[in-house]
Amino acid sequence: MRYVQMTSAAYVRWVLLASVMVSSGICSAQSGPQEKMLSYLDSMIHTISRDSLRQRDNSFMFLLSVRASISSLDSHEVAAKSFQAWRNEIVANWMEAVPPFVNSEEDKQELLAHAILSWAETLVALQQSKAHLDSAAQRELLQQAEIDLLNQRINSLSDTLAHYQRALGLLGGLSILLLGVLSFFLMKNKSKKNLIEVEYLVPPDSESLPNSAASLEDCEDESVAMVEELEKESALALSDVVPPIVPSPRWSIVGASEIGKGHIQQQIPCQDSHFYQSLGDGWAIAVVADGAGSARHSEEGSKAVATEIVPKVFLEELILQENWIENDFWPDEASWNQLAIDQLQLVRDALEEIANKRGYTIKDLACTLILAIASPKGILLAHIGDGRAAYRNEEEEWKALMVPWKGEEANSTIFLSSDIWTHAQTFVQTRIVNERITAFALLSDGCESASFEHSMIDPETHMWRDPNRPFPRFFEPLYLNILEMAKENIPAEDIEAKWQTFIQKGNRTLIEEKDDKTMILAALIDAPTEQQTDTSHEH
Repeated sequence: MRYVQMTSAAYVRWVLLASVMVSSGICSAQSGPQEKMLSYLDSMIHTISRDSLRQRDNSFMFLLSVRASISSLDSHEVAAKSFQAWRNEIVANWMEAVPPFVNSEEDKQELLAHAILSWAETLVALQQSKAHLDSAAQRELLQQAEIDLLNQRINSLSDTLAHYQRALGLLGGLSILLLGVLSFFLMKNKSKKNLIEVEYLVPPDSESLPNSAASLEDCEDESVAMVEELEKESALALSDVVPPIVPSPRWSIVGASEIGKGHIQQQIPCQDSHFYQSLGDGWAIAVVADGAGSARHSEEGSKAVATEIVPKVFLEELILQENWIENDFWPDEASWNQLAIDQLQLVRDALEEIANKRGYTIKDLACTLILAIASPKGILLAHIGDGRAAYRNEEEEWKALMVPWKGEEANSTIFLSSDIWTHAQTFVQTRIVNERITAFALLSDGCESASFEHSMIDPETHMWRDPNRPFPRFFEPLYLNILEMAKENIPAEDIEAKWQTFIQKGNRTLIEEKDDKTMILAALIDAPTEQQTDTSHEH
């Protein structure tokens, strides 16, 4: 069908004619059907260029909306219907009433809004003649229809703006990519004289333009091929210029402190406490404190040391304030030994201040202490008293990290509050492992029977000895399970709950243990997961 372009004056004439037809058609609807009116409107609509639809010409849009409106309603009942009732009927019948060549969903929605507005004006006229509405109701009816049309136009503008934003974002990304490619080639050929030639793109003259649909498609295919080739070259070039991003390792850590069977029977509170925190970039800190059974308030002392004092003295005032992580600081054995003694003296003084504030003596808060600081270079350890610690190297070997301090009498040891500070070099034990470790564990003596070979009579010499060897069959499966759960992004609280259950009743030795049980296990994860599962924890 051949379409004819129309002038603005012609559009106005069509609109006036359509308005008369709508009014006369509706008002005379009681005398017969509307098929003739619809047929006449269709013939007018089809004489107008489709460009009017694409340009969203108001006159053309009005004709379409009138046509769709007339076919979507039963005009016999229009004067008796409320605004909401006939509006709902337009919406319900809209898809069947809209002309078949209007394909765009956006055009359909705007036509619907125009249709509602035109019907609102018509209904006001009809109901005004029948005295169904007062002037306020008429204004409200028209305002509601105009609001519908305005909302549709706002939504259309929002969609258009979103398209422009996405296009700008894509252009920005392509600009950065092209800049990177250009920088690479300039750097690569900087020392080669006269090897770089700059070609300027000149717009083609009229004779070189494609003169057929086939040639346009050929040009489009060639352009796509050129873009794909450029993307491949850009990716290769950028891989040479920009070093690959290596994810920093992190620690997945779990810990639990559980009351022992003997303390439950004696109605004594759990005297163990712990703290740990993964610091990022392969750094972590962990603390275990075991309250002395002979001290009146040792549970308060272990909790204060593990969860308050050590995090402040070692984490905040040493690692963070001295920028250990940023500066990649790592002490040697002599400096770490002296540094640990000095910091532990501060811990001891802070514990005494707490005792004085609570009306205790410092010996009322007696507890042992194990501290570990892990980094990509290895692990630092300092401890006062008993307990155990182990680490796993890259050869998948589990090794002891400390030797517990045992007194001459059975079950005797020293505590942070003991009179040891004039001979601190003897009683404060430190160690450095200068190799990359993949896991480490700290535990109070309540967990040593389940996890370490220790305190046994030598069958040959019949002498007591302490092999101090971690059981690989105990630690390795636990390490692998923690690693797997972290990589599967299982929530930290779920992993912690499983670990707590294990420390409570993971095997018969743990179930029957009379002393309180604390164990921290840390596994190094090289590739980051979507969810951090080991930020910090204290108990």
